[in-house]
Amino acid sequence: MSSIITWSLLALSSIMIAGAQLLIKKGSLITSQSQIQDSNFVIKIIRTIFEPHIFIALLIYVIGFFIWIKVLGQLELSRAYPVQISLVVILTSIGAFFVFNESFNAIKITAILIIIIGIALLTINQ
Repeated sequence: MSSIITWSLLALSSIMIAGAQLLIKKGSLITSQSQIQDSNFVIKIIRTIFEPHIFIALLIYVIGFFIWIKVLGQLELSRAYPVQISLVVILTSIGAFFVFNESFNAIKITAILIIIIGIALLTINQ
């Protein structure tokens, strides 16, 4: 598999994880508002898992998991994992700003720029 495809798959898996995180957040807001007056813990878990946003997020995680397996077959874990986690942090922060109106201040922007520099250093061919 070519390097561009592998790195594209890594980016795709990162986008999927970030999107799933946003869906879980939305689902958790819904379940905490409507929640589940039931005192039975198992019923609460089942209702939470089958809340549509959370259920879709779980499906996205499963698909992303198989993409991740493909990526790890082509890249060193010590390069792929930090890049993936960094991309997830960046994408989730940006998504949370737009979807949930979470804060996005100078400190977060600086941190994201530092992460981007780290990603660039990790992905440089050695």
